[in-house]
Amino acid sequence: MNAQPYTPALARPRRVMVLGLAALSTGFASVEMHRLLAAHGTTVPELFVLGLFALCFAWIALSFWSGIAGFIQLVSNQRVPGLRWPTEEEAEQPLTRRTAVVMPVYNEDPAAVFAHVQATYESIAATGQLDAFDFYVLSDSTRAESWVAEELAWSELCRRVGG
Repeated sequence: MNAQPYTPALARPRRVMVLGLAALSTGFASVEMHRLLAAHGTTVPELFVLGLFALCFAWIALSFWSGIAGFIQLVSNQRVPGLRWPTEEEAEQPLTRRTAVVMPVYNEDPAAVFAHVQATYESIAATGQLDAFDFYVLSDSTRAESWVAEELAWSELCRRVGG
């Protein structure tokens, strides 16, 4: 099951199709919106509204057509060029890059937050690749009792898992 190596040329037709369909959809919708707004003549504020409409519609159309393309690819059981599952030999080799596991916290229950961090830590440890991961808890908590409880929970978690 050798996958063809990724090159930008492989992705170009798919990108052109998705962007083209999004552009066509946006163009059609913008023409229809202009017809609606220009019923009694076009004013500067209406042109401004039309411009905002086109921007927002383009964003929605691009998301829609990207989703449709992904669904078609999923249903047709095709793999994305360049993305593949590692071979057994590759999977058993240690990871060569570091990954940050970040948990943002804002005035939340520290017990629940750090239970999730511990579960993530233990599941990564079970893979044998723990040395390639760094764990960070980013707290924006505004209540003093929250951030003190978070600090204590972090210390307790580090003590429990030996981190």
